[in-house]
Amino acid sequence: MEANFITISDNQTRMWFPVYEGERTIASKNDLLGKFSLWGIPPAPRGVGKVKICFDLDANGILNVSAMGNQKQITIRNDKGRFSKAEIDRLVQEALLYKSEDDEHRKKVVARNSFEHYTYDMRNTMDSLGEKIESDDKKKIMDAVNDAIQWLDSNELTDVGVTKDKMKVLQNICNPIIAKLNQQGGTDNGSSARASNAAQKFWKIPEILISFHFFRSHFMP
Repeated sequence: MEANFITISDNQTRMWFPVYEGERTIASKNDLLGKFSLWGIPPAPRGVGKVKICFDLDANGILNVSAMGNQKQITIRNDKGRFSKAEIDRLVQEALLYKSEDDEHRKKVVARNSFEHYTYDMRNTMDSLGEKIESDDKKKIMDAVNDAIQWLDSNELTDVGVTKDKMKVLQNICNPIIAKLNQQGGTDNGSSARASNAAQKFWKIPEILISFHFFRSHFMP
């Protein structure tokens, strides 16, 4: 299993990963298996640095976690301190009970991550374009980007519709300018599309959730 993550601050060189086991979408509602940190991420603007985390659970119940060539191990066994089959069944049923609540939370996280990634992608694009973009157009985008960042900093998780509306406002300002640059050859074609799509592939929040079903075949008869 693999998961991709992006940096959440400018010049970030370290990521801290808590690994949870459970069925709930909200990390704090699950069982914390362990934590590991990753150093040596090349400094870059926020959202540019990307890290691929790989997981492999072997037949002995050892979860091997690797990232960018660095090996970390978390030992997971069905013994003292681990859930029994009855406890797992109870927690799975509890997850079904709260499924609607958890689905709503997931939608809020996805909407925020999409908006945030688009916002910082636009900021980074403006920085990289330099003199290729007219000053008035750059100011228009940067003013909108700064407004979006201010809103994001003030609103952690809010209604999905509100977040999508805020993103649409920013897109309506940025996309026509980016499209004009594409036609003029000032930037590579499709950068605005990448900004909105990339958030579907990369997670901002470095919390890793492993489903009980991922382990069950190894530990349960």
